Amino acid sequence: TASEVIQYFCAAVENLPPDLLHFWYQCPKRILDIGYESGRERPMLQDAFPAELLLKVAQHFTSLDISLYPSE
Repeated sequence: TASEVIQYFCAAVENLPPDLLHFWYQCPKRILDIGYESGRERPMLQDAFPAELLLKVAQHFTSLDISLYPSE
């Protein structure tokens, strides 16, 4: 799920060595972009991100972007 992927990337940042973690936080843009293919099937996709996960994202990233890609 997208929540699991977001959790994975947050954990990856948390596990950076201290010197790389310092470098990471100096970056002015730290964007986490989650992509979805729009699809044509039903039912619709509904993905929820719990508040505690969004708080973790806010600690490590400057933005959470959602990208919708058209179906082929």
